[in-house]
Amino acid sequence: MTSEQTELLYTLALLQVPGVGNNHARALINRCGSAREVFKSNRQLLERVPGIGPRVADAVRRPGSLQLAEAELQYVEKHQIQLLHHQQDTFPQRLKRCADYPLLLFFKGKADLNSHRIIAVVGTRKATPYGIDLCRQLIFGLSALNVTIVSGLAYGIDIAAHRAALEAGLPTLGVLGNGLGRIYPAANRYAAEKMVHQGGLLTELWHEAAPDKENFPKRNRIVAGMVDAVVVVEAAENGGALITAELANGYNRDVFAFPGRVNDAGSAGCHQLIRQNKAALLTSADELLEALNWLPDQKEIPVRQTQLFAELQPEEQQLLDMLSLAEQLSVDQMCTQGNFTLSRLATVLLALEFKGLVRSLPGKFYKRTT
Repeated sequence: MTSEQTELLYTLALLQVPGVGNNHARALINRCGSAREVFKSNRQLLERVPGIGPRVADAVRRPGSLQLAEAELQYVEKHQIQLLHHQQDTFPQRLKRCADYPLLLFFKGKADLNSHRIIAVVGTRKATPYGIDLCRQLIFGLSALNVTIVSGLAYGIDIAAHRAALEAGLPTLGVLGNGLGRIYPAANRYAAEKMVHQGGLLTELWHEAAPDKENFPKRNRIVAGMVDAVVVVEAAENGGALITAELANGYNRDVFAFPGRVNDAGSAGCHQLIRQNKAALLTSADELLEALNWLPDQKEIPVRQTQLFAELQPEEQQLLDMLSLAEQLSVDQMCTQGNFTLSRLATVLLALEFKGLVRSLPGKFYKRTT
């Protein structure tokens, strides 16, 4: 085992000790010189570290944490997960500039976590067609500059942002509030599998960690810390997206928000951010690029082509042909004309939506996009 692997192992073990989180682990490592030296230090030295009392010092010296860390490393290696130490160059350097950065991250994917341009797109889990359409317009407006899109793989705006990025050919990262041993919510598994090959999945939690409520603020701080800017698309007054925006402001990140209709509760959080000068009002991708000073000369923009016409299954082609003959069709009309069951139709429509070939409309109507 190399010295780097040894330090990874002992850092994993230290974070597993009861009563030791990132802050205490950082303090112990700074005092002792390395995670390995923490475990070799005597009780009296450990107790002199601020915040470390007799109980935690005793817990560090008990056996067990190292064995758990070894088992986690075996899982990581078996499932081709990268374990990123904060001292490695591959660790997100923007995140490392935040005072509460995690010491370790688990990453499965291919994206550059330190790419030149990274933004987070966040919002409500109860996204409206208006919000989903804003996501698509924003992300396709960024596609020429190969901007990396970060979000939380949740329902609503998060998954809409990931799907739009996949469709536009942009790298997209999902930061999880659980371990990489599961995909949560399970309905987003298909997108998550695609993201591993066109971006990745990132978390600070061990593979068995459940998506418990207390994990999501931790997830949000990673989202806010690893990006250049946060864009809030739709958010209610008490939504998790506002937590991410507040964190981003604390990290001195740029925050933007799309406005909604005046009385729209689903955009009340965006209006609140704008009103309190915690977010700049945003109406287009060009405004974002200009605010971030990312507008290039035309000759600098590479030609990017979205692969819209992926190979279609027979039922997908049948449904696409039907939609080509009408401005829009309802779910009932498609079931009747195509002899689909409701469940089968939903599966085929989802596949076509993911490929960017159809778009859902209010009232359970669909239209072809190309």
